[in-house]
Amino acid sequence: MKPNEAENAISQGEGQRTEFKQSFATENEAIETLCAFANAEGGTVFFGVTNDGRIKGAALGRNTLETFAKNLKTHTDPPLSPPIEQLQLEGQVIVAATVQPCVLGQVVFAFNRPLVRVGKTNQAMSSEEARTRLLRGVPDRSKEEHFGHLAAVADRILNGRHNLRAATHQHSESRFAKLEYTIWDV
Repeated sequence: MKPNEAENAISQGEGQRTEFKQSFATENEAIETLCAFANAEGGTVFFGVTNDGRIKGAALGRNTLETFAKNLKTHTDPPLSPPIEQLQLEGQVIVAATVQPCVLGQVVFAFNRPLVRVGKTNQAMSSEEARTRLLRGVPDRSKEEHFGHLAAVADRILNGRHNLRAATHQHSESRFAKLEYTIWDV
């Protein structure tokens, strides 16, 4: 992200694709927001920016960005690892973490919960919405044949009885066979 792009995004305020965090002390909230962005239209979390859009700068220690990247990857499933960039604005260092929307048929969880961005807020995704999103990646010709099996798998994943990675299968004709072999109890 270029500094002028960051300035433009910040000047628009917080919203559907933008969130401000004054510091990394609110890291868990930022992880939830990045998850919510991934399940919506994508978006950027800016660190070192106040809620009203003032540039204050982010206090960065020796491993702040590495620790944040590790925690983001650890607490999201499938793991998120977006670009995390340091930018100079108004003589201050800020940090931008930007995620793209997740792929069709995928739902991202943060701290074992699916979240979605709605306006300026992160909302818990209902199990029905998560189930519908998981099933969107199924080709139409296969839906009727495999719907019952996939619906049951989606329900087990959402109820925490199986690993979520089973839901992020490849798009291929043999994926249903692969899906049966990639599900395991947690």
